[in-house]
Amino acid sequence: MIPIFNMLFDTAVIYTQPSNTINIANWILIIISILSVIALSVQTGRSYYVRKLRKFNNLLTTDVWMLFYLLIKDANIFLIVFIGSIMFWPAIYGFIPVAVPFAPLAIDFFAIAGLLIITTDVDENSFYNSLLSVLIAIGAVMYLAGFIFVTQNPISSKILLLSYAPEPLGIWSFINANFNSLNNPILAMWSFNIGFSIFIACGVLATLYSFRGGIFKRLIHQKEIIKPIQ
Repeated sequence: MIPIFNMLFDTAVIYTQPSNTINIANWILIIISILSVIALSVQTGRSYYVRKLRKFNNLLTTDVWMLFYLLIKDANIFLIVFIGSIMFWPAIYGFIPVAVPFAPLAIDFFAIAGLLIITTDVDENSFYNSLLSVLIAIGAVMYLAGFIFVTQNPISSKILLLSYAPEPLGIWSFINANFNSLNNPILAMWSFNIGFSIFIACGVLATLYSFRGGIFKRLIHQKEIIKPIQ
């Protein structure tokens, strides 16, 4: 048993080294960007899924197709929120070039979208579905813009592709100096404080709603049963 614990300890030490932590965090940011594109694509392609759904005559095929669509759409948003919670670890702003305030606020928009999915029937109500589309679009565009222009900035990522032409680097230098968490810690901390507050508020509202449909509902039902007896 001791060699196993030693192996686990050595593995933990390796992955908690600063260089490996930075690599893992960078990969997480890449994964979130891919999931954001998927979320936006699936939501904007809703009309296509509905048209295909109407062509199916088999009830089982219809159910499988709808389940597949809902699984991709809803699960993807919750996965973005789950993985994107890394944006609310304060230390990450000092490890890698996080796009502030774009990245944390983008995760907040996805969290609000997730809250909307939990509390309403977005598939049956056109207004809520349109609101969901707006939230996902804003979240995806904000995150992708920050990821492309800040995190993947040629200066911050040390890719000197434009070193032979100094003039075009002016806008990149401005973006890197003002929206990079490593270079603008004040904006990074403000982005964290505001983003974390919104994220926690969404979590609290989702939890209260689940209690409202679960524990609170059972308590009210018990009171209605006990009241006539009294």
